[in-house]
Amino acid sequence: MKNENKTPEYELVLFLQGEKENIFDVFYTAYVRFLKQSQCPQNLLRVIFELSGDIGSGETASEKVPEAVQNEIEQQLPEVKKIVTDLAKENKDTDAFYSALWEKFFISSPFAQSDEQCAVLLKLLSEDVLLLPYYHAIDLCTLEKEEFKALIEKMKPRIIESTHMLNRHFAQKTETTSQLCRIARDLPPVDTCVYWAAILSMIERSSYKAGYTRAMSTIQKTIDRDTAGE
Repeated sequence: MKNENKTPEYELVLFLQGEKENIFDVFYTAYVRFLKQSQCPQNLLRVIFELSGDIGSGETASEKVPEAVQNEIEQQLPEVKKIVTDLAKENKDTDAFYSALWEKFFISSPFAQSDEQCAVLLKLLSEDVLLLPYYHAIDLCTLEKEEFKALIEKMKPRIIESTHMLNRHFAQKTETTSQLCRIARDLPPVDTCVYWAAILSMIERSSYKAGYTRAMSTIQKTIDRDTAGE
């Protein structure tokens, strides 16, 4: 009996998970057999990028994609990343983003004209672009600089306590996060966003390790940087 659940997405996942040949050859076949033949290739792009686990093998030479083509397209990685970053900044819904991505890279791209080039490009997008898979950002909290600074000032007691907890070096990470969540538990939504922005700033630069004063200095620099549009 025919399995009605065998959608193109399902078949693509089975193929990618089962193939152990050279990674460029796997992406070549995925592009030619699935994406190129699909009426909705943008949906298959999403499947590839959201697939966890390794795809193919790097232990053997490619039989389908010449090394010269591999090198040619891999040199375009900075431009590829820039295009994806620019698309992500538009914050389209997920379907619209992948439709735009397909158009940009596989329809109108100057450096992906052949099946071989498209295979390498597909590999780059899958493995080397941190913004993929893409998710639509919703309910974004955006504040003016002065409002942000005022809320940080209001949050000082909580930030002092959080700095202490980050420096306690509890045996388990969940013990640390349980304390940070407790400190933020009763905050209104906007205050919560500001609190976690402060925590992220401290963690990103490890400034909490130098104590509260250094941590606050780092947070202030983050405010200045973000509101300057950098």
